[in-house]
Amino acid sequence: MAQPLNTRLALDTNVIYQLAAGVPHTEKFRLLCLERGYSLLVTHTVIEEATYRTRQAKDDPKGAALAHKALTCLLAWGIQPHVLPPLDLGYAKEFSTLLRTRKLLPWEEVRDGCLLGEASRAQIPFLVTADGEHLLKIDRDELARAFHDSHIGPPVTIFHPLTFVKVFANVRKKTAG
Repeated sequence: MAQPLNTRLALDTNVIYQLAAGVPHTEKFRLLCLERGYSLLVTHTVIEEATYRTRQAKDDPKGAALAHKALTCLLAWGIQPHVLPPLDLGYAKEFSTLLRTRKLLPWEEVRDGCLLGEASRAQIPFLVTADGEHLLKIDRDELARAFHDSHIGPPVTIFHPLTFVKVFANVRKKTAG
């Protein structure tokens, strides 16, 4: 039986970096998701960003080591790469341009827009990020309108890992009480 789409979560690069750094709430998020049968996925942009950072050892040795650990531990952490065909990656880039043209994201945040586009093309309904500067502050109504207008695919909802931890804790309290 196929896994329900609403149990699939795309992870932003900063989430896998937090896992590599041993951030406790992000590790708790990962464990709770896996325990409850969620699929944790990374798309092309995440792999590309982390790979690029591993090559920056001369300029940023700590960052390169963190990215290397994140990439080499993905499978051990239960995180799967989700590969999209090149045409879908092109649609994701166009969607990123739309978001930036509409000023939902700063012009330089190409990859944030690509992450949302890739998740949509892959029919992953949630993007989990720690990016409080751009992604978590995006206007949700305008984002929904952009998904609708672009016809890229289903809308993607953005969450912080702590949001999931809190929701799981509340569900646990309700079922115990």
